[in-house]
Amino acid sequence: MAQQVDTSDQSPPTPSPPNANHSEDPTPDSFHVAIIGAGAAGLTAAMYTARKQLKTCVVSMDCGGQTNMAGIIENYPGTRPTSGTELMQRFYEQAIGFGASHLAGQVQRIEKTDNAADQQEPQANTPPFILHLADGKHIEARAVIIASGRVPKLMGIPGEQALIGRGISTCVTCDAPLYRNKTVAVFGAGSSAVSAALELAGIAKQVHLIVKTPKVVAKQELLDRLAQIKNITTTTDAIPLRVDGDVAVKALVLESACIPVDGIFLQLGHIVDVQFIQGLCKTTDKEEIIVDDRCATSCQGVFACGDVTTCPFKQTIISAGEGAKAGLEAHRFLTGGKGVSIDWDH
Repeated sequence: MAQQVDTSDQSPPTPSPPNANHSEDPTPDSFHVAIIGAGAAGLTAAMYTARKQLKTCVVSMDCGGQTNMAGIIENYPGTRPTSGTELMQRFYEQAIGFGASHLAGQVQRIEKTDNAADQQEPQANTPPFILHLADGKHIEARAVIIASGRVPKLMGIPGEQALIGRGISTCVTCDAPLYRNKTVAVFGAGSSAVSAALELAGIAKQVHLIVKTPKVVAKQELLDRLAQIKNITTTTDAIPLRVDGDVAVKALVLESACIPVDGIFLQLGHIVDVQFIQGLCKTTDKEEIIVDDRCATSCQGVFACGDVTTCPFKQTIISAGEGAKAGLEAHRFLTGGKGVSIDWDH
């Protein structure tokens, strides 16, 4: 999933315009709705907007968010006990199945154009928001849903940023199939890194588990499984220096060795980052985005949902519900405030 998406030829069929105020369809790099984040909230929002025939792009560096870190989820209605990663994979497949596209990248800034101000009838041909990405690219959107939750930590070394989506991934569930019979590295710490290595071991030819600590620290049950796997090698006390590769990853260079790999999976945890919305939406002193009961922020046309907001309960099911609400509200906003039909009235 984290392969860089070329939105010019992989975007879904252009939908019919939502209303007269948006009388022309978006261009290849322009969308009705841009969703930042691919956790439970963002993917659910994408299901709802794409199903409403809004051209939808999900921008994220990984898939699943905090739910990926859950071992077994037993309290999600309608499902048997399942892992967080398995549940999020189903979310992702549904969102893509309804027509949403995914762009691997990190949003650094949201620009509010002159057309976005608190106007009731924005001009049809000028999307009011421009999302600037870390790799220098940008996309345009007529509405934005922020569902960024917590973002993955990076190594912070040369060559890393340019190769995200080209061999560097933070989502094993999404990208592991791309590395069948290849050599990969997992760089991280704790149980999440060991779990990632174990999952990749069943797909890749060789897995290098690389940690900064003097020894691998994880749950004992994971360490026991790790000891039994033949195609995982472990490197401790590792200090990463750079990632080699032009258009794709070729090697992870450590202070002590150069390890040729086809892919690198980062398992370094997550941080909350709302720097990209500075000056756009109001936040609390805890940097949570302030939303009303309809997931609307202080900026018209911008909605937020999930762990990044003031919603007090950080649970997968609540994030999903808030994502559905944000998706429906974005659709309502783009269709001139029309009411939302109920499921059983379709």
